[in-house]
Amino acid sequence: MKHFLTLAATIILSATAWAQKDLPQFGKIDKADLEKKNCDYDKDAEAEMLYNMYDFLMDVNFNGLTVDIRRHVRIKILNEKGLDRANIKIPYERAHGEELISKLEAQTYNLDASGNIVVTKVDKKSIYDKKRNSLVWDQIFTFADVKPGSIIEYKYTLTRQSPTLDDWYFQRSLPVRLSLCRFAYPNWFHFSHMAYTTMPYDSKESPDGGRIVKTFTMKDIPALRDEP
Repeated sequence: MKHFLTLAATIILSATAWAQKDLPQFGKIDKADLEKKNCDYDKDAEAEMLYNMYDFLMDVNFNGLTVDIRRHVRIKILNEKGLDRANIKIPYERAHGEELISKLEAQTYNLDASGNIVVTKVDKKSIYDKKRNSLVWDQIFTFADVKPGSIIEYKYTLTRQSPTLDDWYFQRSLPVRLSLCRFAYPNWFHFSHMAYTTMPYDSKESPDGGRIVKTFTMKDIPALRDEP
């Protein structure tokens, strides 16, 4: 069964801001993750998604309504079959400027012969956009120096000109150690959710000044693989 949240909302506008102080920090890698050889809760995995995070911020300012969706993904490559995970496509709606991708950072982590962590950044010049259809484009890049044992990590911000909410899928084609989605919105924004899952998940809601923050997390999620 696919484990996910479906989301719906209506809005009355307000000004708000948001900081990501409690999210895992980009670039801070645990050496033990680089040394690990398999996924504890999914032994057949070719790679493991260590973090999969979605941070939804609604903001109203003098330019009108904008939505920033901040994504942060970290993947451990476990064997040769997992090397394809180093090829990334980020879809976005570009036909009428509905969405914009910015602040993209991506890098590979390896251990050298002395056990030191070596970082290889994705060259900005190697990132390009390709048209998928009349509405959707993909921003495409490939991590460098990837091999079994590597960790790859990327983050970006997708800015959207409407308050559209995406369904969030906890379960993916790779096992996921920690899946987190969070929504920050004005306290008179009306938000509802429905979870479709047989696995336990945590949800929290807390006020933060003139806004509400809802957080949903699930841990150690086995992969949902394609069947023949």
